[in-house]
Amino acid sequence: MAHEGSSSGRFVATQAFDLSCLVGTEIAIFSEQFQGKSLTGRVISVQPHQITVERGDRKGPLSNLANLQSVVLRFSYKGQKVSVRARLKRSLGGTCNFILNQKATPLSQRRFLRLDLKRSVSMAAFPVATHSRRSLSSLRWVATDSVNLSSGGLLMKVPTCLQEGVYLLINVDWEQAFLPPMVLGRVCHSFQDEDGQFMVGIEFLVREESLRLLPRAARQLLPQSVFRYTLQSRSRLNRKLQLWNPDKESQFAYGSKQ
Repeated sequence: MAHEGSSSGRFVATQAFDLSCLVGTEIAIFSEQFQGKSLTGRVISVQPHQITVERGDRKGPLSNLANLQSVVLRFSYKGQKVSVRARLKRSLGGTCNFILNQKATPLSQRRFLRLDLKRSVSMAAFPVATHSRRSLSSLRWVATDSVNLSSGGLLMKVPTCLQEGVYLLINVDWEQAFLPPMVLGRVCHSFQDEDGQFMVGIEFLVREESLRLLPRAARQLLPQSVFRYTLQSRSRLNRKLQLWNPDKESQFAYGSKQ
């Protein structure tokens, strides 16, 4: 489980944190063992680079977390939500000790302005590791709606959990936006909502990133429109969204030089 895909990517050194303020509070714990589910634990003590959480019910999920696995912790620190990777080191008594990574990610800092816009979205998982023309033609397309949108990605709700790192072909029914007919996306996080659906954060991959991340054979199978979304067009859309006026969407027509 990763931090939100639209976060700025800026890091904060965890050694600068005064973790004592977390004692007595609850933090969220995300684990591949319980995919898409947020676990909650109460902090009972802290040390430099370590948060200790009460185990709780012996039959509960915290008691069943596999030792030494990597997890993601999310909590509020001085009014700002942060995400940090950690490794579980269980004590003999079963207490959960989380050894923190040296870097934390502030979730509230974003490079790209995010708007609460509901738009129809069609998406299909693209199997990079087993790509073939046959697999591409048999992709399973799923229709859903966006919860919010930015030039860097979107948040959407789907009925099943999507693994972090999965590549997606995405079409957003936002004809006036500065987006090509299809973009390549990558799952950054997925967690289960109260209604049982999964909220999935998607990062749009610009051409420069796609060329670096995907093998040539995989790129040759993808529609060329996927590679029309570039660093320059992403920056241009972000600037336009800062002036967003839903009553004047024509100013955002694809290819507009405004």
